[in-house]
Amino acid sequence: MIKKRQIVAIVSIAVVSFLVGTMFNVTVATDGGNPFDSLWEVLCGLESRIEALEEQSLPQGFVTAPAYDSGWVTIEPDETLTLSHNLNTTEVFVYLIGKWGYNAKIHQRAYGSVDSWGAFWYDLDSKRIRVNRRTNDGTWDYIRVMIWRLPEPLT
Repeated sequence: MIKKRQIVAIVSIAVVSFLVGTMFNVTVATDGGNPFDSLWEVLCGLESRIEALEEQSLPQGFVTAPAYDSGWVTIEPDETLTLSHNLNTTEVFVYLIGKWGYNAKIHQRAYGSVDSWGAFWYDLDSKRIRVNRRTNDGTWDYIRVMIWRLPEPLT
């Protein structure tokens, strides 16, 4: 004997099948093609985009390589270095780090202290940036400047 729940389930399946079949018939009738063709094209497009991204040698992590990297540069007390980045923009993020002695730990101690210690960058334009090490500064013998282009803001 068929129970009430079984009847409801059978009728529901029949109604859903009828609606899906009607939808496919309308789709085929209006544009003349299989409705799965467009879905297949989208999936193939996504697959090729994923393959292209996998082929790129992007760095691991959340930060990409900088557009400009000075590498480690020797800087003397009270010296000003002019570094040419040639990025043709001032819409950038600048990261300045230093170290005392070639094998010393990298740090930001006294970064930007224009009154007494440390090194600081200034005079950034679309082609160059200047870095100055303060007089009698015993914290930085080498500096490294890395610059990233800033993307356009999301709207």
